[in-house]
Amino acid sequence: METYLGKEYSNFYFVSDLHLSHKNILKYDNRPFNSIEEHDQSIINNINSTCEETSLLFILGDVSI
Repeated sequence: METYLGKEYSNFYFVSDLHLSHKNILKYDNRPFNSIEEHDQSIINNINSTCEETSLLFILGDVSI
């Protein structure tokens, strides 16, 4: 476990360029989703299934439009 800002964490994750709610990202980046809602929910589900209570997630940029 590592301590950061007074709390202990077992894992650190870094993500960027999520492009949540950015409808055009589906065609610009050839992402395999039928809608932006499906895209966003998939990202949320992936984060939730990876991060635990003792995980710290850093979101570095391009969160949304």
